Amino acid sequence: MKKPILKTPLSIILSTVLISLLGAIVLFVFGIIFYTLFFDINFFSNFNFYLSGDYSQPSIVMFTKISQIFQSIGMFIIPPLLIVYLSRTNVLSSLSLNKNPNLLVLLLAGMVMIVGMPLIDVMSEFNSKMLLPETLVWLEDLMRQMEENAERITKIFLDVSSISGLILNLFMIALIPAIGEELMFRGFIQKFIAKRLNIHIAIFISAFLFSAIHMQFFGFLPRFVMGMFFGYLLYWSGSLWLPMFAHFVNNAAAVLITYKMGVENMSSESIVDDKTNYLYIVISSLFITASLVYAIYRFSNFNEIKKKEIN
Repeated sequence: MKKPILKTPLSIILSTVLISLLGAIVLFVFGIIFYTLFFDINFFSNFNFYLSGDYSQPSIVMFTKISQIFQSIGMFIIPPLLIVYLSRTNVLSSLSLNKNPNLLVLLLAGMVMIVGMPLIDVMSEFNSKMLLPETLVWLEDLMRQMEENAERITKIFLDVSSISGLILNLFMIALIPAIGEELMFRGFIQKFIAKRLNIHIAIFISAFLFSAIHMQFFGFLPRFVMGMFFGYLLYWSGSLWLPMFAHFVNNAAAVLITYKMGVENMSSESIVDDKTNYLYIVISSLFITASLVYAIYRFSNFNEIKKKEIN
């Protein structure tokens, strides 16, 4: 039997941070090599051009997408797999990847992400109107600028008209984050904390870190709530595939809706600005979402799992 190399919590934490940083850098370099080989053989002679941030250039948009894919793999997918391999004897069971979720629960989790969209919209609207104290106005302005830049880049990424562009966006925005972020924040961090603290505290902390890592303060609340939901999906079912699927559905829905409607037709105004229907829609969404979440709890294997020690 393989003996763990990383044995103490401190060694695991430090190794995770180090491997995540190195993974992002190394995989970024691999992304450059990949782009150079398959898209543009003149990348290194136009290095400054590609790092200029001029997203009006299609080649820069493509380069940014490719590099983001590789960086996400290096930062979120490789580290938890490697750390668990070095610190545990069974990678799949340690990350809760050894158990397939109940098909009905899988379907219900996907439905929650669709039906709950109005609730996410309301939380986003509420979050966007939060103000910092006057002494921190400079920080609020900085965060709003960061938020606007992130939104602008996201719209540029989503502005595709071809099937190949749609597939690339689904891979970059839906599949890779669903796998990587759930491996890191639920499969690894949540379970790591749960072995040492209360499971509910572990879910809270992992959801907080999950939202904070996106560096978007005015979108923190909805991501935090989704992170909590993903955390309980893992806790109730014992399978990381369930939050991975829910995460994928949420991101893929946004990509597909934008592709169908077009970025130019996506209103920046929230559903809460519809004074005639928004209350009915939100209340209906809340009721149905709560019912679905309860059904997930009932039909999952929670009663058996809660009796067992967290791996």
